[in-house]
Amino acid sequence: MQEKYVARALKNTRSKINVHNVKTLLEKLNELKHDIGLSTEDITIIIYTSLDHDYLTNLLVLAGEFLKWFNLNFEGESREEIDFKDNKCEIWVSTCAMAKNIIAEHAKMTSKQEDILTQYWWEHLRYSNFGNQVAAKFKSKPMLL
Repeated sequence: MQEKYVARALKNTRSKINVHNVKTLLEKLNELKHDIGLSTEDITIIIYTSLDHDYLTNLLVLAGEFLKWFNLNFEGESREEIDFKDNKCEIWVSTCAMAKNIIAEHAKMTSKQEDILTQYWWEHLRYSNFGNQVAAKFKSKPMLL
């Protein structure tokens, strides 16, 4: 029922809603939170565990990941529910770690801060950080080579 209500509420709106954007999705879910029984914390977790990590600096939401929150029955402890929760916990941790990196790098920028929104900037930060971590691990444990 909740899934149908949310889908209907997202369609029936006076203003155009871009669900793929964190800002507009957050606004709409805050309007609906009392009707669907969600707290502000619930909404935050739902949205930020549905982000598209390929475009994290643009705060785009993957519709499929977002809708999983409303398609799954959380009444029991099924394997599907446990796997879903474990996956979302991993996504939450990785989103927080990547956001920390973005904030740290943004603080170092002295000019052209709009570059943070480009795909090149994000991919460079994301993959160079990963590469540096792998290199450091191999340097500290050469027997892994």
